[in-house]
Amino acid sequence: MVGQGDHTYRWQKDWLVLPPGMTVGQTHGDVVVDDLGRIIFSTDTNNAIFIADPAGRILNVWGHALGGGSHGLRLAKEGNKQVLWVASLKRHAAIKFSLDGKELLSIPAPTTNGMYKKPDEYMPTALDIAPNGDVYVVDGYGRGWLHRFSADGKWISSWNGEGGAGVFKEPHGVGLDLRGPEPRVVVADRQNHRLQLFTLEGKFVAAVTEDLRLPSKIVTQRDSLLVVDLQGRISIFDKNYKVVAQLGDNESPELRGKYEVAPDQWKEGQFISPHGAAWDKQGNLYVQDWNAHGRMSKLVRVRAAKATQRPGDK
Repeated sequence: MVGQGDHTYRWQKDWLVLPPGMTVGQTHGDVVVDDLGRIIFSTDTNNAIFIADPAGRILNVWGHALGGGSHGLRLAKEGNKQVLWVASLKRHAAIKFSLDGKELLSIPAPTTNGMYKKPDEYMPTALDIAPNGDVYVVDGYGRGWLHRFSADGKWISSWNGEGGAGVFKEPHGVGLDLRGPEPRVVVADRQNHRLQLFTLEGKFVAAVTEDLRLPSKIVTQRDSLLVVDLQGRISIFDKNYKVVAQLGDNESPELRGKYEVAPDQWKEGQFISPHGAAWDKQGNLYVQDWNAHGRMSKLVRVRAAKATQRPGDK
């Protein structure tokens, strides 16, 4: 059992069931859960997108068009269908796909503001979609900016933390927090060990530094905001950005945030380098570690969620 209070989970051993001869490969990506309850996760291979059912059985694999892997994922609702957005390091773009793998739109580096001399300077790591369809993308491994685009891919604005808590240093994750009266853009400012909060237009609101090591992804469901921390744990914050639970903290500091950790060193109930996560509608949690051998874990919620998440929640 991991967690505390309403965020108590049972670690499910050997959740993922792969067909004979199939391996996941290196995991350096993300996880989302669609409206049908299917778990979609990415890898650093030509099989960039895996789709599994809640029992861990593989339903579909695709992603060769992503050029050998994908990084950040988000789901968004368009009419009565969901689409999958990918922050692609290999393609240097934010790309929208149908759930069966058809490419619908690609947004490359913005050229309007002249901050990129070459397209491959743009290394987007994460993205999220606002209720009006605007696309927020963080260039975590590139120039360190957050870019806002319209739903059809037109550049609107960019910012990098100047004038607020400070300039981003590896803004690895971004999430739209819709829990309060005013929506917030939350940036996982990883190497600064903090979250930065902004309005949808980019005005600085606040910084959060409590109990953060290397925050890497932002996830919301109901009243909870989850921060995936690469240094071996997951933290859950309430509406006031106070920690209410922490999950799976690795007892060995020398293993936290490490990539080349072999399966014989994995322990149930302990993460190594958590990199992506998603809740399903029942409140169960799916987590991917950054790992050379590919690690996916399922945590079954002991105290069931009392309400379903908003469309596209991650």
